Amino acid sequence: MVCKEWILLLLQFIGVSGGKMINPSIGYRIKYYNLKMSLAVGYKFQRIFYKTNYYGYYCPSCNYIAFSMPAQSEITQDFNRLQVILIVGWK
Repeated sequence: MVCKEWILLLLQFIGVSGGKMINPSIGYRIKYYNLKMSLAVGYKFQRIFYKTNYYGYYCPSCNYIAFSMPAQSEITQDFNRLQVILIVGWK
């Protein structure tokens, strides 16, 4: 029997770092009597790094567990977002 679905066992996140965010934006403010409006457009960028350790695999269809030496992977992930802000206020 060949197992088509393996489930990862004992996943650990280690060495999480990053998370610093860059957020440049530009906007414009308008005042008309008691009504105030603000419109801004910006860009957000954030990068994180993390490492994972995993130790084994499990096949649910054949009930088999394959253990391996701890394997490690390094992952870098970038988050890019466009930001549009509209604010309306009055006295």
